[in-house]
Amino acid sequence: MKKLTIATALVLSVLTATAADVSVSSVRDMTSEQNGYRVTVALPVANLSATKVEGNYVRWAIGHNFPLTSVGPVALSASLAGVYHNTQKSSSEDGYGFTVGGKATMPVAKNVNLVASLERFTGQSRISNSDGNTASLGLNLKF
Repeated sequence: MKKLTIATALVLSVLTATAADVSVSSVRDMTSEQNGYRVTVALPVANLSATKVEGNYVRWAIGHNFPLTSVGPVALSASLAGVYHNTQKSSSEDGYGFTVGGKATMPVAKNVNLVASLERFTGQSRISNSDGNTASLGLNLKF
């Protein structure tokens, strides 16, 4: 809870200093077959995200999206992020990894987009049981 409070304060301070996009998504971990949620703040230089899969893990990530192309109103991009994987058990079971993925974004209103993504997580050997795919679907709000 303490980490969440610190992260929220950091995000709010950054949001007041610069324009940003905030996304809230429902997440499905294909490896553990469990659901969760993700909050992402997209800044001009990087994306900051927190993903929680109930009873399994919390992932803190910093990364970047790389625009690829547009197909009609849908914008496609690739993503790469460094991740701290917290297993919510002992700290000796936590570790670092990275995600690579793809994302589709479609506008639904003036400052609201529908966002769908698929990511592949790969981590250190001590957290390799969490390696796998994660799918998400959510809304992106532009400020």
